[in-house]
Amino acid sequence: GAVTMALRGANAHTHAARVLVRPAVRHATVSAHQQHCRELVRKHDYDGYLATLFLPRQHRDAAFALRAFNVELATIRDAVKDDRIGLMRFQFWRQMLQEKDSPPRQPVALALHEAMQQCRLSQAFLGRLIQARQTHISDAAFPSITDLDTYCEHTQGTLLYLLMEACGLRHIDNDHAASHVGKAIGTALLLRATPALAKRGKVRLPLDLLAKHQLSQTAVMRGEAQAAMRDAVHELASQAYVHLETASRCKLPGTARKVLLAGAPTKLYLDKLERVDFDVFAPGLAARGIALPVRMAAAAFRGRIF
Repeated sequence: GAVTMALRGANAHTHAARVLVRPAVRHATVSAHQQHCRELVRKHDYDGYLATLFLPRQHRDAAFALRAFNVELATIRDAVKDDRIGLMRFQFWRQMLQEKDSPPRQPVALALHEAMQQCRLSQAFLGRLIQARQTHISDAAFPSITDLDTYCEHTQGTLLYLLMEACGLRHIDNDHAASHVGKAIGTALLLRATPALAKRGKVRLPLDLLAKHQLSQTAVMRGEAQAAMRDAVHELASQAYVHLETASRCKLPGTARKVLLAGAPTKLYLDKLERVDFDVFAPGLAARGIALPVRMAAAAFRGRIF
């Protein structure tokens, strides 16, 4: 089942996609636009792709549609050089949400429309995802850790709320746990992106965090002030870890825990970050390998979220 597919995916992404597609096509259960969503997520959000494989089969199409929608929004920033073009793309998705009967003939839009109809997805949550991505269309640093937390809540947290809805789960306890996991995921994603951003002359780490540790953006880009940088990374990583631990203590139904397996890659990254003494620039830190699907499979088997 999901464990076998995830393990195959870790060994060879392209081969795994073929393995996953063949049974679905044979039984005519995956449309072209649904398959497009799966491939898009596999290419741009492999952690999310693996996590979705552990969901009950009947919820996967809607989950892939939501994750593909998130990919579409998240990649606008890097896909356009002119912010005005980016704003037009965000507006396309806003208008798509208003189409009740005839969505645009775009694969992700078609799949998302089906999910909206079948799962009664919250328009407010979908709109929040768009607005959060649009607000941060530039790669500017977050003014504060609180602003970073809010952004993570409005992106990764909101995506998890929607995935809960796609699985028929609407309860405040589920959303409370999802909020914590979303904040942890978003924080870890920022840390993971820091080396690549630095190479492009960009720093998105919160400005109040840099000031507290007497770090300049230039020092971060140049890889200087290593001790101060490790202290700053340690502070953010510790905050993400606390969010995961808080979520793990919540009493949740089995399907909700499977939704929150999305936090397992974050836990794996934080563990590796600790082993390199919070050197976010350490070689090989972002590599996943076979450990991720194995850890996710073990967590799923034990009924844990990581």
